[in-house]
Amino acid sequence: MRKNQINRKNKPSHRSRRFLKNLFGRFFWYLLPLYLIFCCVDYALPHQTQALRSWAESRISDAEFLLTGETSKSEPFSKGSENYDVSDFEVHFLDVGQGLSVFVRSGEQTLLYDGGDRDTSSFVVAYLKQQQVESLDYVIASHYDADHINGLIGALHVFPAETIMGPDYTHESDTFDSFCQAVESQEKEVIHPSPGDCFPLGKGFFTVLAPEKEYEDSNNNSIVLRLVCGDTSFLLTGDAEAESEEDMCFSGMDLSSDVLCAGHHGSSTATTELFLSVVQPAYGIISAGKDNEYGHPHSETLQRLKAYGAEVLQTSRLGTIVFSSDGNTLTWSSFR
Repeated sequence: MRKNQINRKNKPSHRSRRFLKNLFGRFFWYLLPLYLIFCCVDYALPHQTQALRSWAESRISDAEFLLTGETSKSEPFSKGSENYDVSDFEVHFLDVGQGLSVFVRSGEQTLLYDGGDRDTSSFVVAYLKQQQVESLDYVIASHYDADHINGLIGALHVFPAETIMGPDYTHESDTFDSFCQAVESQEKEVIHPSPGDCFPLGKGFFTVLAPEKEYEDSNNNSIVLRLVCGDTSFLLTGDAEAESEEDMCFSGMDLSSDVLCAGHHGSSTATTELFLSVVQPAYGIISAGKDNEYGHPHSETLQRLKAYGAEVLQTSRLGTIVFSSDGNTLTWSSFR
C-alpha cells in the first residue's frame, strides 16, 4: 500500500498533466510569432542580428558572473575579480610611419605587438628603453610583412623575450629568415596561438581572435588580439582584412572593444561595416605614414568609422598615442 502511495505522489495527476499541456500550448503560440519575426529580421539584416547575438552572449555571461561568481567565458581574469588593480594599464601606439608597433604594459608584464619597419627599428628599441623595459613577456608578430616584423628583429636582439608568437605560415623573404634567426638566438620557438586562446597580462589578459585558418592573402593571416582591462578593451588587428573580419564576426567570440586599431593601416579593404557593427569602437586608431604611397588611410575607412561614431586618431598627425585605463575609464595623450 505504501508503495502505491509513493507512486501516485511521484506520478502527475490527470489535472496536473492537463495544466502543463495548456501552459506549454500557450507559451508555444506566444513564442512562435516572435521566432518568425526574428527569422525574418535575421534574413534581412544578418549583420545587425550578429551584433545582437554578441551583445546578448556578453550580457548573459555578465549575469552568470554576478549570480555565481564564475563565468563560462574562456577569459581567465573576469572584471570584478578580487584585488583587481589596473591603475598602470597602458597601450602605446608607436609612431613608426608606414607600419605598426604597439607596446602594452600591465602591472609588471609587457607585450610588444609588431615593431614597424627597418627605418624605425632603432626608435622602437630606444622607446622601450625609455620605458625602462629590460625584458618582454610577450613578443607577437601579427604576420610576417617587413613593416611589421623588422622592428621586432631589433627588439629581440636587445630584450630577452619570455614568449614569442606568430601565425602558422612561412614567408619567403630575407626579413622572415632574419626574424626566425632572432628567435633562435634566444633559444625560443615561435608559438602559433589559436582563436579563443587566452593569456594573462598583469591583472588583465588578452584573447586571440584570429586567424581562424590559413588564408591565401597573408594579410588575413594576422594574429588579432583583444586586450581586456576591467570594463575597457582594445582590439589589435594587424593587417587583417574583410575575409578575416567576417570570420571573426561569426565566430561567436566577444569582439566588442572601446579602442580599435584599424586593420591594414586604414585600408578600405579592412574595417568593414559588418566588423564595425560588431566591435562598436569609441576610438579608431590608424597607424600609417604621412603622405604614404598607398594613400592610407582611405577615405572610405574614415567615413565608416565616423558613421559608427568612432573618434579617429592617426599616428601620422598626432605621433605616438598612449591610452591609459583604470579598468573603468580611458584617457589618452599623444606626443612626437
